[in-house]
Amino acid sequence: MEKALSALMVIVMLLLLVSCGNSDPKPTEAPTTVQTEKPTEKPTESPTSKPTEKPTEKPTEKPTEKPTEFPSEPPTVPATERPTQASTEPTTNTVSKITWTTKSFDFSDDNGYTYSITIKISPWILLSNSDLIDKAWKEVGKNNTLPKFDGWGLKRDGTYYFSNSVPKGGGFSDYFNWQMTDMYYCVGEASIKNTTVGWNLSEDNSASLSNGLGLSYADVDEEFTNWNNANSLLNSYAIGKTYYSNETITRSNCVYIGALMKRNNWGPVSFILMVPENISPNYPDGQYYDYVRGCKLCFSSSLNSWTHFHSSDKTIKIGIIGKDRIYIAPAE
Repeated sequence: MEKALSALMVIVMLLLLVSCGNSDPKPTEAPTTVQTEKPTEKPTESPTSKPTEKPTEKPTEKPTEKPTEFPSEPPTVPATERPTQASTEPTTNTVSKITWTTKSFDFSDDNGYTYSITIKISPWILLSNSDLIDKAWKEVGKNNTLPKFDGWGLKRDGTYYFSNSVPKGGGFSDYFNWQMTDMYYCVGEASIKNTTVGWNLSEDNSASLSNGLGLSYADVDEEFTNWNNANSLLNSYAIGKTYYSNETITRSNCVYIGALMKRNNWGPVSFILMVPENISPNYPDGQYYDYVRGCKLCFSSSLNSWTHFHSSDKTIKIGIIGKDRIYIAPAE
């Protein structure tokens, strides 16, 4: 009987052990399955996909497009085009100040003395550009009075202005008669230096020089020049004035630069050269514009009443400041 009870107890214990062994895996499997599947799926899919798509689309696409379209275009297009168009024309063509030409020429006299003359000269300036003329004259004219349109001693006959007594030198005179509504001026100054090595000039050893800076149209229109030379009644196409300390000398077609050298340096003296211009509906740019633009100023060191300046190889070419203050370079 005792043996049967013992065997029964063993069987019951085995059954209990089997039931306990079968219940342990369930808690282990359930948490593993639930915790691995659900946390793994939801955090991976939802946090990863949603933040990745939305931040990528919104910050990259929208902020990038707007700065590129709006800020970059307005500065680029107007800023480059408008200043260029506005500044090119006035700066390049119109004139607010005078650009001077300075040139030196060497020459000698009959006694073998050598000299250098330095000429500073403005462009041709239309007299109606009065402020530019006044600025230029203020720089080279010293205290001399600048002659205006009616300051040349010319008489008027309709639209023509004339004079039958423009001094030519040597006691001769030229006749000036031109239709004109305006004038061109070129103003400047001249100085002379003795460059003879070992020989000085003084009160006891002076030199008298007779020089000139003349106007020649020969390179522009030979027929025009020949016509003026052949017509004895119409042979003055420019009037020059030179301002010395004690007198003013007027000459036809040139600026007279006569110097009594009592020392090695002489000058500077101021001068002005005037040529006529006629602006009208038929000649909106000026009737004599092409002649003036193409003329040359020729230096001569042996001036007399029959000197032809266009034969000199010592020349200066200057531009024109004409209508609307526009500068035009000299013709080549």
